[in-house]
Amino acid sequence: MATETQVFGRCSEINQLIDMLLDTSTSDTDDNISVVSIAGRRGVGKTTVAQSVYCNRKVEKHFDLKAWICFKSKPFQLRISMIDMTRSAPMEISDYDNDLLDLLDLDRIEEILCEVLKGNKYLIVLDSVWDERNWKEMRSYWLVLYAIFDQLGKEGSKILVTTCSHDVANYLNARGAIVLKCLKDQVFWKLFRSCAFGDDANLSENLECIGQEISNKLVGLPLAAKVVGGLLHSRMEEHYWRDVLDNMSWQQDQETDGILTSLRLSYEFLPQHLKPCFLYCSLFPEEHRFEKDALVHYWMALDYIGSCAEGGEGEKRTPEDVGRDYFTELQHRSFFQKRKMLETSKTEFYVTHSLLHDVAKFVAGDVIYRYEYGNFIRPRIPNEVCHLYLGSTDWVNVLRRQISEVKKLQSLVVHPPPYTDSTVVDLKAIFTALSNVRILIFLDQDVATHVLTECVDSMLQLRYLEVAGGAECYKPWGGNHLCHLQVLKVTKIKYRLDDISFGSCLTQVFAKLNNLRHLYMDFYSAVSGIGLLTSLQELSRVFKVGEHEGKISQLKHLNQLRGSLLIKGLENVRDEREAKEAMLENKEYLEKLDLCWSPADKVNAASIERNENVLRGLQPHSNLKELKIISYWGPMAPSWISETKLSNIERIELFGCRIMQVFPPLGELPLLRVLRLVNLDFLEYIGNEVYGKADDQAFPMLEELVLLRLLQLKEWSEPKGGGKITMMPRLRILEIQQCRELKLPIPFALDSPLGEFKVGLYSPKLKGISLLTTYIPVNCKLSGLKILSIGPTSKVERFSGDENEWFERLTSLEELRFTDCEDLKSLPATLRSLPSLKRLHIDKCRQIHFLLEELPAALEELNMIDNCLQQATSAGAKPAE
Repeated sequence: MATETQVFGRCSEINQLIDMLLDTSTSDTDDNISVVSIAGRRGVGKTTVAQSVYCNRKVEKHFDLKAWICFKSKPFQLRISMIDMTRSAPMEISDYDNDLLDLLDLDRIEEILCEVLKGNKYLIVLDSVWDERNWKEMRSYWLVLYAIFDQLGKEGSKILVTTCSHDVANYLNARGAIVLKCLKDQVFWKLFRSCAFGDDANLSENLECIGQEISNKLVGLPLAAKVVGGLLHSRMEEHYWRDVLDNMSWQQDQETDGILTSLRLSYEFLPQHLKPCFLYCSLFPEEHRFEKDALVHYWMALDYIGSCAEGGEGEKRTPEDVGRDYFTELQHRSFFQKRKMLETSKTEFYVTHSLLHDVAKFVAGDVIYRYEYGNFIRPRIPNEVCHLYLGSTDWVNVLRRQISEVKKLQSLVVHPPPYTDSTVVDLKAIFTALSNVRILIFLDQDVATHVLTECVDSMLQLRYLEVAGGAECYKPWGGNHLCHLQVLKVTKIKYRLDDISFGSCLTQVFAKLNNLRHLYMDFYSAVSGIGLLTSLQELSRVFKVGEHEGKISQLKHLNQLRGSLLIKGLENVRDEREAKEAMLENKEYLEKLDLCWSPADKVNAASIERNENVLRGLQPHSNLKELKIISYWGPMAPSWISETKLSNIERIELFGCRIMQVFPPLGELPLLRVLRLVNLDFLEYIGNEVYGKADDQAFPMLEELVLLRLLQLKEWSEPKGGGKITMMPRLRILEIQQCRELKLPIPFALDSPLGEFKVGLYSPKLKGISLLTTYIPVNCKLSGLKILSIGPTSKVERFSGDENEWFERLTSLEELRFTDCEDLKSLPATLRSLPSLKRLHIDKCRQIHFLLEELPAALEELNMIDNCLQQATSAGAKPAE
């Protein structure tokens, strides 16, 4: 999914496409699916238009399943496209294991995809479909996909294709087709102006005139507007803009190479330090999913990042900080586009547009060379190559044949198609010639082990090593001479997590990696040698304290750790003295800390005292922003959670701390935004100790409060002094679930900007508790509430008169959800009076009956799931049984 936020001049095309996708009229054929195409030249905005349609609310409601696939012209991409479509399915539709998909053969992938699509009305976007140059070779793959789509999809399913080729669109027998043309002058100027000037309202008249001249030369191509506009926006100086205009000396025939020339110009005007960073991206295939930090690590390994500078107030900036600045500058100039795995996903990555990729490839020349399956010729790798990508099945033969001629190689990426039948040869004989390689990315799982065990010792300059672990990855491997290694990434390892031989092997290796800064491994880091990595900034996954190895003291000298750290197995720490050996208080760059004990069925006084002492010794640095404590068995939260010790804390989660009953003065924390209390079984009262010495405001910045499964909680006391102390004046989100004894409201400020309320109570006894009126003060301002979620709950059949009056106050409510309300038989009587309600979701409420006429007139979306649909009837009709 692309992430464009604004589209210029395409309203007519977007509306036309939406009508085509929602069209349910039968076709002249017997096919269950129909194809709609968007055709147009490169850079005209096909993907942007498709994205706007894909995210449209009407389209989302119309289809059961949506998938977005960037479809390319390589044969093996058929399998990858099937995998991507399968991964796009919601989990309630498919229960496959995502991690196993990459390991399956094409036939099994096809079976799983069939299971996902069967009986669903789906929309599948095939973005950037191949052009006519490869069409003859790719027809068979399209026919395979089409057959699968047609046989299994429900009638009304659609395929939306974007392509540069009108011939391809015609071959697909598209029932509807949109041809995108270049933007008209006035609309294009509006887009270009926003890219070049941003939100600046006070424009220089001279700059605007020069900008108008430049805009006229770009003939209405949105990509050119973004890239050239970003170039100009970086320096709002008249002489700079005029230099750009004077250098626009390309041919007037913009239909051929004008767009490429304009993009090339944008590259030429890049600052010198950014040019090699951008060119390096052409080493990877088009639509490669770049992670920001991975790119920064590549640039560091190749010495593309300049010396570290001092930040504000004497702050020392790392190469990673400088590299992220480089990336941000390139992104602002539109050299990178942000994407997401799914619309709702937090996983972000970045791609370069295919035209920009072409520019980088052209400028790089023989310095960067990529050979992939589908070239169908024996490659001749240039002797001048510095960066080499091998994505072919015969990569071994390619290296063996030419490795002695490649003297300047600094990067080698081996990423063959899945199920490449690689012949295991004497790789050491090949890799010995790669003594100058700084980056090695080796993703052939069948032979990756041999790279570890035989080859890396010869690569004296290696800075970045990424391998996919094979079945024998536990064997001892090299590392004796990897003193320059900065990043080590080992993924998809197949071995037992407690394998002692592997741990002792890594201990020997870690002793040599003096400069390692980032460690990514798919296993718990219960390895005694990890404490030797004193330059380590990032420790992925988990540090697990073992009974014998992996003592917590291994963290003692890792004071450069940044980002997040999860420590598990804290029950294996003996006392406060041992806990202090981790020296968490010295880790000033750490932002997020999770402290986790294993759940215990039985505890005694000695274990409780030990847990308290251990937690006391794990005091973090005051710079910490997020803290999560999991399965801690102790009656008191640590005293170091206070304004003086954690002055920068923004988020606190206490999860499964079952006997905790006493809190430190959380209300004094000046920056605390989120507080989550979950499964504190013995907590009965939250008393005045939580406010500390607050005399004006308590929880001054708190925006989100979650109370979940606090089974004994009876009361959250108001602060002493009555109305003198304002409570939670910024509270926006309140969630209260399964607090069966809580019968008094939470004392937050009546004028808090509460916008979301979630409530549920699943219990056989509900005496004295109203889901809606108990937990929120009677005089609370409800006019700003926009989202209300009710459930899961039992023993609630209908809403009382007071609760119906409570509903009438929700004048701004936009979304209402009922989830797993197993006994609820009717909706609120005053529901129709809600003027702003747009979305109503009813899920697993099997007893509910209502008339469609009872719904508010403003309602735009009604979702009923799991036997709810039959309960909605029109006036005069008998409800379905």
